[in-house]
Amino acid sequence: MRERERDAFERLTRLGGAELATELVGLYLEDLPGRLARARDAAEAGDAPALARAAHSIKSSSAQLGAHALAAACEAIEAAADDGDLVHASARLPDVENEARTFSDWLSAQLASLRLAAVPAPSGSTVAKVGARRIAVVEDNVDNRL
Repeated sequence: MRERERDAFERLTRLGGAELATELVGLYLEDLPGRLARARDAAEAGDAPALARAAHSIKSSSAQLGAHALAAACEAIEAAADDGDLVHASARLPDVENEARTFSDWLSAQLASLRLAAVPAPSGSTVAKVGARRIAVVEDNVDNRL
C-alpha cells in the first residue's frame, strides 16, 4: 500500500489505540460494499444526484482512513455527476471499485494485525462512549485544535 495510507493508519492506531482503529476499520469494511452498490445502482438508473451522494460518501469515509487515491477517484465521479455528466462519472466507477478492493484488502490485513497486537489508547486521545458506539476525535493538525 502507498505510504500515505500506511501513515494515516499508523496515526489512527497511535492516537486512538488498537480498539478504536479496529472498530473504525471494521465499520468501514462493513459499509463499503453497500456504498459501492448504491453508486453502481445510481449510475445504472441514470440518477446523477444519487451517484454524486454515493461517491461523496465513499470519498469521505475513505479519506478519513487515508485512502487518498480512492478519495480522488470518488471526487472525479462526484464532480462529473454534479455537472450531470453521467457518461464520465460512470466511466470512473471501475477505477473506484478497483481502488476500493485494493484498499479493503490492505485494511483487512491491517485489521488482522491489530487484533493480534492490541495496544491501549494513549492517555491524550479523545474517545467518548455513546451507548454501544464510540465517537473519536482524531486531529493531528495543531492549527485545527480547539
